[in-house]
Amino acid sequence: MQAIQKEEENPEEMSEEATPQTSTKPLKMTDINCKRLEYTIAVPLDKFDLDDFRVGIHANPETLRERRVCNTKNPEVADYHVHFGWRIRKGKADIEFEIGYVASPQKPEPDEAEPFAEDLMPWLGKYFKFGDASATIMAEFLFKEDKRQTVFPLPIKTRIAEIGVDAEINGVMFDLPSHPDGMKSVFIRQREGMLFLGIQSEKRIELSSFSVSRELESVREITEKFVR
Repeated sequence: MQAIQKEEENPEEMSEEATPQTSTKPLKMTDINCKRLEYTIAVPLDKFDLDDFRVGIHANPETLRERRVCNTKNPEVADYHVHFGWRIRKGKADIEFEIGYVASPQKPEPDEAEPFAEDLMPWLGKYFKFGDASATIMAEFLFKEDKRQTVFPLPIKTRIAEIGVDAEINGVMFDLPSHPDGMKSVFIRQREGMLFLGIQSEKRIELSSFSVSRELESVREITEKFVR
């Protein structure tokens, strides 16, 4: 793990369109054009071993927040690194974690110690007094428009009569009050030959057995409801 450096992320950039995955190998982020998979988890302080966590992450006893990068232990296998942040919220008497899996592996520093990207979630689970936690998940995907199409008729041509100009609606965002499959909201944008899909959902996760590959299998099923 290393101290985080601010990165300029451009959602319009992506690699070649992924070929549908048919082998039995663990699913990778690039297999389904997932650019980012972020988990936000909050746990009450009385259900978390804060002192041991600070020791494990080599933080000062007084540290209240921190952001770091967890690099990839085996870049030949995992195609991501992790942006890891945490903060103590005194008003809520809890600790909140932001764990963002980013689709690009990064080799570890020579003296880098755990947690690495592949092991972060099970490593973090050691400090939870209970085995699972509720997580808000944001999954982001980027496709080439000539490979995948949204189920919505974008762009929508319209006219803004008040100012007398033609316009194109190239994005739509909507909430899902019934939370089907845990989904809370969806954002779709189709522009300049690219299709962006963002899905926010919520579910409980088992930290000790957490698997990025299994999570990707789950979100892939959700993306197929909105892009073809």
